Amino acid sequence: MAILSYWKISRVKVLQVMPLKAFSALLPNTTRQWLQTFLLAILITPTFALSPKPSTGKSITVADVLSLIGLPRWQWFVAFPTVLLFLLLTRKIPRTLPSSLVIPLSIFLGMTFTVGKFLYYTGQISWIGSPYPLPGLQSIKFIFTLLGASLIYIRIIHTVHYLIHSNASFSSLSHRFPRLAQFYREKHFRFVFFLMLIVWLPSLIIHYPSGIYFDVHNELEQAFGYIELNSGHPITHIALLYFFVSLGNLLGSANVGIFLFSLSLYVLYALVVAYTSLTLRYLKALSWGSPLLLLFFSISPIVHASIGDPQKDIPYTFAFLLFVVLWARLLYNPPAFFNTKRETLLLVIATSGVILLRKNGLHVIVLVFILTLLFFWIKKIPKKKTLTILCTLSLAIPLAIDAGEKHIANPAPGRPGEMFAVPLQQSSLLVLTHPEKVTPEEEKILRQVLPWDTLDYNPYSIDDAKGIAPFPNGLENDYLKVWLAEGKRAPLTYIVAYVYQNIPLVYPVTTWATYYVHATDDWDPRYIHTQFFNDPQLLVPIKDAYKDFLRLTQFFPFVAFATILTLLLTAFALWRRNTQALLLILPSLLSILVASLSPGVLHFPRYAYPFMLSLPFLVAAWNSFDNTDY
Repeated sequence: MAILSYWKISRVKVLQVMPLKAFSALLPNTTRQWLQTFLLAILITPTFALSPKPSTGKSITVADVLSLIGLPRWQWFVAFPTVLLFLLLTRKIPRTLPSSLVIPLSIFLGMTFTVGKFLYYTGQISWIGSPYPLPGLQSIKFIFTLLGASLIYIRIIHTVHYLIHSNASFSSLSHRFPRLAQFYREKHFRFVFFLMLIVWLPSLIIHYPSGIYFDVHNELEQAFGYIELNSGHPITHIALLYFFVSLGNLLGSANVGIFLFSLSLYVLYALVVAYTSLTLRYLKALSWGSPLLLLFFSISPIVHASIGDPQKDIPYTFAFLLFVVLWARLLYNPPAFFNTKRETLLLVIATSGVILLRKNGLHVIVLVFILTLLFFWIKKIPKKKTLTILCTLSLAIPLAIDAGEKHIANPAPGRPGEMFAVPLQQSSLLVLTHPEKVTPEEEKILRQVLPWDTLDYNPYSIDDAKGIAPFPNGLENDYLKVWLAEGKRAPLTYIVAYVYQNIPLVYPVTTWATYYVHATDDWDPRYIHTQFFNDPQLLVPIKDAYKDFLRLTQFFPFVAFATILTLLLTAFALWRRNTQALLLILPSLLSILVASLSPGVLHFPRYAYPFMLSLPFLVAAWNSFDNTDY
C-alpha cells in the first residue's frame, strides 16, 4: 500500500509524490486501506472534459503529462484544490455508515460519473457493445476516473448522512439579531413570506414584463386563434394566459396583463415556500432545516431565473412542492392531518395543480396514491378509509375540470411524440446506426412517424425525432409492434439510447447554458405576434449582466446532484427498512422516472425542477421520518 507514498530510485527516497499519511486521515476509516493505493485518482476526478492531445513540441511539459492521465491542461490547477477543500471541510464528520452500504453506493455513483464522462464528451456510444471498449491509455483513465469519483462519493454519502442527523445551533445569530430571531420564531410564516418577496423582487423587476419561453409563445398563439388549439399543452395554463393577457388588453397593454400573471405567481410561490418552512417546524425537523431551505430559495439561480417566468413548468413545480409538503404532513401524523380541513383542502388544490399544469403529472399522483393506499390497507393503519376517499376526490376533481375544459374548448389531439419519447429516440438511433436491421415493412411504418429524410439523433432532445403530428389513425399500435420487434433484434442499441439520453440526470459535470439563455430571453417576434407585446428597453445593461451571472452558474450540476442526493436518501431509507421515509421520497423518485422518459433534461432542465426544488425539504425533513415507522 505504501508503494505510492515514495518513489525509490537506487534504494534512496528522492521524491515524495504526495503526503499520503496526511491525506489518509481524511478518508473514512473503513475504506482507508482500500483507497490509499489509488489516492492519486483525486487529481483527475473533477475533470470537465477529456484531455486534449499532448502538444506536438519537442519538449514534454507538465501539462502534457497531466493530459495523459486525463486532466485538461488548462484546468489542472482547479482539480486538486477543489478536492482537497472538500476533504478538509468534511474530515471531522463521523463515519456512522457501514462500508457494506457506502462502498457499493460509491462505486455505483462513481460509475455513472465515469460512463457519463466518456459518453458525453467523446460521443462514442458504441463502446458499450465492445468487449474491450477502452483500449490502452483510455482504459487506465476509465479506471482512475471511477476510483477518483468513488472517493468523492464516499465523502458525499458520509456528509449527507451526518447532516441529516446533526442538529447545528444558530444561537450566535440569535444573539446578534434578537428582534429578527424573535420574529422568525413567533411569526415564522410571515417572516419567510416577506423574506421571499424581498429577495425575489429584483428578479421579478429584471424579467419585466415577464420571462419568456417558446412554449408560452405557442400557447398564446393557440389561445388567441392564430394557430389551432390542441391538447399538446395543458388547457388550464392556456386559459390562464388568455385571461391575464386579455385583462391587460382591457387595461391598455398586454405587457401589464402578463406582468400581473407573473406577479400573481410570485406571491403564490412565496406562500408555498413559507408553508414549506412552517411544515419543517411542525415535523420537528432539525434546527438547520429551515435555514437551509430559506438559503436555497433565496440565492439559488434556478429559482431566481424562474421568478417572473409564466411557463407551465414553474407553477407545476411549486404545486408539486406543495403536494410533497402536504404528503409529508399526512405521513407524519394521519389522524391529525385529517382532523384539519385546511390541510385536506390544500392537498386537493396541490393535486389539482400537478395534474392540470402538466400532462404527466397525473401519472406521478396516481402511482403515489396507489402505492400509499396499498401500504395503509396492508398495515391496517388508522384513517385508511378516509385516505381512500381523499385520494379519490383529489383525482376526481382535477380530472372533471380537465374534461370540462376540453368539452368547452374542443382542442385537437396533441402530438403523441411526447408520449413516445423514449421509443422514438431508440428507433432513431437504430435507423441511423443499424439500418440493415430494419425490414422493408417496418420502414414503411417508421417513415410515417419519423422525419426520415432529415432524421437526426439528438440524445438530449426529442424534438429532432418527432415526426408527423398526429400519428396517422391507428398507427400508434403498429409503431409499438415495430418498436418491440426491432428491440428484440437490437437490444443493445435501445439500451445505449436510453443511457445516453439520461446521462445528464446522473453525470455531475454537464452544463446548463441553454436553459439560462431561454429563461431570461426577451419577447421574440419570431414566435409571437407583435400586437400583443412590446419589449420595453428598460434596464437593458442590468438584464445583460444578470444573464451573464446566470451563465456563470451553469458549472454547478444542479440536476445530477439532485438526482444523486434523492437516490442517497432512498438508499438510507432502504437500509433502515423504513417504509414511511420511502413514501416520503416516492413523489420525487417518480418525478425522476418521468424525467428519464422525457429526453431533454440537458437542454431543458425545467423537466427536473420538481425533484430539484423539493430536495431541500426532503433532506431537512428526512430525520423526522428516519427513526420512526408505522
